[in-house]
Amino acid sequence: MRLISSYQKKILIFAMAAALGLALFWVLVYLPSGNKIAKLKDEVVSLDRSIKRVDDLSKQLRTKQTSKKMLFDKAGKLRGRLFTKEAASLKLIQDFAKSFNLETISFTPAPKRPLLDDEGKRILVEGKTCEVTSVSVKMKCYYRDFALYVDFLDRKIPSFVMIQKLIIKREHPISLRLNVDMDFDIYSLS
Repeated sequence: MRLISSYQKKILIFAMAAALGLALFWVLVYLPSGNKIAKLKDEVVSLDRSIKRVDDLSKQLRTKQTSKKMLFDKAGKLRGRLFTKEAASLKLIQDFAKSFNLETISFTPAPKRPLLDDEGKRILVEGKTCEVTSVSVKMKCYYRDFALYVDFLDRKIPSFVMIQKLIIKREHPISLRLNVDMDFDIYSLS
């Protein structure tokens, strides 16, 4: 049987002390901080959900009344931009998309409906009924082309257009092309 030299004993004691120190560090510092970090992550996720809910609620608070108020605030601009045939506006919107190199995946207009005030009465402008056509568009494009398109719509379309929803996502993480999901309302007179 071999005996352990004093030098080997010192090394063995030092290794055991280091292992014991590492185990104590693991148990007393690392595990509790890992639990705290996990709890903090859960709190952050919970706060993110709460913020998203509040954001969604704030978006929902922008109701018809807000849209109507915006419409009446811009009455002067509106009179000149309300078009009597929304079909022509829809056609122009599609044609402009092609001219700005936007790849339209879907273009879905809903049937037009009358715009009603708080009492449920039709809103009249210059003796004509104001109507709304909601449109949902999905397209692929580059950001610059899309920004130019939206600016051009605001300046050149002969109808009053109000964007209700706009979601822009990259096609791929390294791609410059975007997937755009946009819902907007076209106001017209009939």
